[in-house]
Amino acid sequence: MANSAPIDITTPPTNMLSQMPSPRGKDSLHFRGKDIDSFLTEYEHFAAHAHLTDEVKCKEIRIYFSKKEKWVLDVLEGYQMLNWSDLKGQLKSLYTSSSERKTYRPRDIQHFVAKKRKISKLIHFDTYRREFLVISAGLEARDALSVYDKDDYFWLSIQPTSLRDVLENELRVRDFWTDLTLPPPAERVIEVAVKFLDHAIYQPRGVSSRGKWLKSKKKRKDSSESELELSEDEGSDSSASSSDEESSSEEEDDEIEERRKSSLKRSRSKKRGLVREKSARESKEEEKPPSDRHTQLNIDDLAEQFRRLELKLGERGGLQSQPSKLRTAMHCIMCGQSGHGI
Repeated sequence: MANSAPIDITTPPTNMLSQMPSPRGKDSLHFRGKDIDSFLTEYEHFAAHAHLTDEVKCKEIRIYFSKKEKWVLDVLEGYQMLNWSDLKGQLKSLYTSSSERKTYRPRDIQHFVAKKRKISKLIHFDTYRREFLVISAGLEARDALSVYDKDDYFWLSIQPTSLRDVLENELRVRDFWTDLTLPPPAERVIEVAVKFLDHAIYQPRGVSSRGKWLKSKKKRKDSSESELELSEDEGSDSSASSSDEESSSEEEDDEIEERRKSSLKRSRSKKRGLVREKSARESKEEEKPPSDRHTQLNIDDLAEQFRRLELKLGERGGLQSQPSKLRTAMHCIMCGQSGHGI
């Protein structure tokens, strides 16, 4: 049996190199001095499929370097000696600062918790889990996040609060949250939330927990609007009726909801009637002609003038009556008659 001819390492077969990506493509494998870890990972992936040896990998890596980075590669000892392990270590040492990995800090997860979000579908919850996992994993790698804080942040980040209330009930019913001095375990919260938000799972007829949750959200919204428009007594009645609705069946909930809506409509129509009546009175007052004020002022002036005229006439009458009294008071001592002087 004839022995097969040995393969020259320095000149690998053409079919092996043809499996490597072309360096001339726009989105092809290329190193321009940034993110050395990602580049080496991709390069080793293609090299493993092409069955390249370490020596060939050292030799062929040069075509994927930019012109500027080739000058650095040519002077490295690992490249000159065709030692792949040494070459990888030297490249990572030289381009460590070019890594694009983000370093997370405790304030990053605090900002994430304070961020407003609305989780109403399973896809929303999956997106939330991925974002939280990236931040928490980065902090855990540096021992900057404890198990307690992780569970606490994960629970507080679930919004809206109505969803958290439903999940809390499910966790307690299933005995997944027994120690109430600690936040619920994140893995248990994920288990319950996925089952709750998954619309494809079986739901008994008329006992849909998701339907109850959506109805409770609607009731909370309606009750908040009624509290702003109704009086304090009506607000207390609506809160009492809402507590009764939660304990009653779905049919009773619908009847109570209809009665509450009708009372709300009546109160709104009454309030609108009062507003229209008030606006009508104000418009009538505004429609009064400005001449009424001038007329009243003229009347007051005339009355004042009449009063002054009466005073003047009274003074004149007093002056005219005084000499007549003197004349009648005169008495003649010569003839003994009145009315003239001596």
